[in-house]
Amino acid sequence: MVTVSDIEGRLRVRDERLHDPSVAEAIRDALAASPEVYEVRGAARAGSLLVLYRHSKDVRNWILKRIGLHLQVHETVEAPASGSYRTVRVFPSIPAFAPIRPATKRKLTHIGMVSSLALSLLGAGFDWKALHVVSGALFILALGVHLSSKRRRLFA
Repeated sequence: MVTVSDIEGRLRVRDERLHDPSVAEAIRDALAASPEVYEVRGAARAGSLLVLYRHSKDVRNWILKRIGLHLQVHETVEAPASGSYRTVRVFPSIPAFAPIRPATKRKLTHIGMVSSLALSLLGAGFDWKALHVVSGALFILALGVHLSSKRRRLFA
């Protein structure tokens, strides 16, 4: 069992056994019995469980113990410090381009891929070689960023 995200009042746990909807549903039912737990959502495809709860260290520990009991886990792997997320610096020397959240980076990459592909096709359609080549290179760059962020899934 891996604690993927641990933000105040929000906890996401991943485990291979959570791919089975019956396991996730049993844990969901057990956690939902507590008035401290507001919502429990399972994602069978990702093998994760999202728990929204009244923020308290005791409640958090109780949730982790309860999930561990259902999964028969004796130790857990913790996430990074509470409230932290990994940032990517595009231009670290320019303050306006300081940290970019991974979700924002992903959206920008997708927009870059689609727009550069459209420009490349436009350049090819009107026989504008320079536009076609430059936008094609931008597409390859955005594709490289996209594939590098998905490398764990690609090479698993």
